[in-house]
Amino acid sequence: MFLPDRWAVAFTELCGGNLEEGIEAFRAFVSCTAQLKSRLEGNCKSRRFEALLRKALKEAGFDSGALSGNAVLSRDFRLENRGTELALRFVVFLMRKNYFRYREVLLAEIEKAADRMRGTVRVVLESAVPADSALEEKIKAELVQRTCAREIVLDKRVVPELIAGYRVYIGAELLDTSFQGLMRKMALGLGVPADGNIAEDPIDSIDSVWEIV
Repeated sequence: MFLPDRWAVAFTELCGGNLEEGIEAFRAFVSCTAQLKSRLEGNCKSRRFEALLRKALKEAGFDSGALSGNAVLSRDFRLENRGTELALRFVVFLMRKNYFRYREVLLAEIEKAADRMRGTVRVVLESAVPADSALEEKIKAELVQRTCAREIVLDKRVVPELIAGYRVYIGAELLDTSFQGLMRKMALGLGVPADGNIAEDPIDSIDSVWEIV
């Protein structure tokens, strides 16, 4: 059974002080293999893939864009960089264990593990119009107090359907101060859910609070 959270911890411990560079290299390796049709698993394919990458890294640095055909992914990685070497070994080991098919799921878990180590909390900020810097700083300050995080990273998205205001997601928690959210809460407060049926026990408050979604 593949347990991505445990493999993510193994990756972070393997990279140690080279974690940031290791994550960048692992992300590049995952991206450059996204368009490959064949499954990169088993000892034979892992050896061939390792030889290909090591040759590219040794000769001119690894251009992830060149291998994937996507210039946006282009970045230079070299074997002299410890994080790149460790990420390469980890990728090859995944292939040998027939787990490389889970690389995208694993990458997400690695990034989560790294965030926990850094004290970083990533949140989704949806707003009816692009959020200005004052609103961003206000939200970050409130979330630092709420989560005790060292850093808040905002994934900003414009959602015109909100009409006004904003929504903030942290994992399964939601803070909805949007006009759309207010109308939804008013409807629930009156016992009128989204399907139009009248509820027997309307809620008492329509204040903006954190919800579980």
